[in-house]
Amino acid sequence: MDGWSHGRKDIARLAASGARQGPRLLDEVRGRLRRLGLARRTEEAYVGWIRRFILANGKRHPRDLGKREVAGCALRPARI
Repeated sequence: MDGWSHGRKDIARLAASGARQGPRLLDEVRGRLRRLGLARRTEEAYVGWIRRFILANGKRHPRDLGKREVAGCALRPARI
């Protein structure tokens, strides 16, 4: 096995996952919040909420979720 075969597999995996199909969700959110002129701490809080929402829903993109998942997350008790 040559030293390049592992690299080719990684490239194929990234291409198949759609990793290069435009900006990532959290990067888009950060950009929009910065354009709105919100404080850095507010940006961190919003991104944290969105990230936890995504993780709580099995790492699925929010556009793939329905009303039930969104409502379920909003009604879930906060864990501190």
